[in-house]
Amino acid sequence: MANNDPGYYVLNLYGKLIQKEFPGITDFGIAFLADSEDYADTIEPIEEDVGVQLNKDVYPSPDIEMKSPSITIHAHYDYNENLLDSVILSEVNRCFIKGMKFLKIITPLFVGDSHDIILAPNDMIKDIILAAKQVKDNKINTAIHAPLIDLPLASLEKDILDFLTNEDFAEFCKKYSIKQKRGFIFSGPPGNGKTLSLAWLKSQALQRQIEFRAYKSARDFLESQDGDNQNKRILVFEEFDTFMQERKHNADDESEPTQSNSVLGPLLNILDGIDDTANAVFIFTTNFIVTLDSALMRPGRIDKVIPFDPPDLSSQEKFLETYLSEYSIAVRRMIITYLGKKNATISYAVLKAVVDNIRIREFWLQQEKAEDTKIKKEGIQEIIDSVLDNANKGRAVKDTKESLL
Repeated sequence: MANNDPGYYVLNLYGKLIQKEFPGITDFGIAFLADSEDYADTIEPIEEDVGVQLNKDVYPSPDIEMKSPSITIHAHYDYNENLLDSVILSEVNRCFIKGMKFLKIITPLFVGDSHDIILAPNDMIKDIILAAKQVKDNKINTAIHAPLIDLPLASLEKDILDFLTNEDFAEFCKKYSIKQKRGFIFSGPPGNGKTLSLAWLKSQALQRQIEFRAYKSARDFLESQDGDNQNKRILVFEEFDTFMQERKHNADDESEPTQSNSVLGPLLNILDGIDDTANAVFIFTTNFIVTLDSALMRPGRIDKVIPFDPPDLSSQEKFLETYLSEYSIAVRRMIITYLGKKNATISYAVLKAVVDNIRIREFWLQQEKAEDTKIKKEGIQEIIDSVLDNANKGRAVKDTKESLL
């Protein structure tokens, strides 16, 4: 093992602890997975040697030969050559995942950069990494609670994810002096996929090591700015119309700066590149795009408006086929027809609420040991009436067209 190999440092600093935790094993692997503990089945802190600072004056330097030649550590990582002479032992945890044991060690190996190290017997390290990744993917995927039906995911992947991660595209942008920064608006009435698309986008971004930040207020945005941040990132402003409207709406007293103006100025500076923002995609969601300030909307600041409209007849059919597949086509068409007769704006959220209430009623029929747990036509229509009335703030939906939240 070469002296500039991270395994050399891990062995010198943790050799005795490794031998104690894995007696009789001499061949180990290390990998770098920062959030591995989040996916372990159990975690046990190890108190030994925690918080001890070591440096070349009190501990062997990289020029001194390895003290424990009986142990070999393989680094499963493309590491840098620039290694530290001094190391702070900050934290060591004993972890288990699917019956496999590994050590999680947090220590700075490289200059100015702390690393989270997984250490385990070399014949297990790859299985541990794959198990952690599988748990991570499952957690991310289960965070999305609905099928992604007729959402513009292919476009979002190309325009946002690939835009940030495609290295050939990055070189192309440099060649033609194109800033790698874009602005998008997700526009449309509530309940039609804006938030679900963001959840999908977040899950994909995290898997590609893209930073994802959502701002709930103007203050959050202003207080989080870091001019030196060049990480690949997606910055989201949800329901932007609630705190950023046309400035003329706030022009009664021009002597006092409004919250809208106090946010708009710094935001436009960033969108225009005055702060040399790069590797960033800005996403603004709004239910009422007409209320947004026209200064925000001009080309160069907003590159694309993505509409999220209520589902048409085809999308409604696809939705119910996905969620109520065991019900007949006739029943599913009855649901769509009955919704249509209500003369209401039907969103994906309304469809999901109808389906959820059908499932809940099925559960109680199962508890009652009913012979047939499928809901009959009258019961489904009663559920639809209740969902629409609730969405209409408790008022019955009659002949007038209502916008359902």
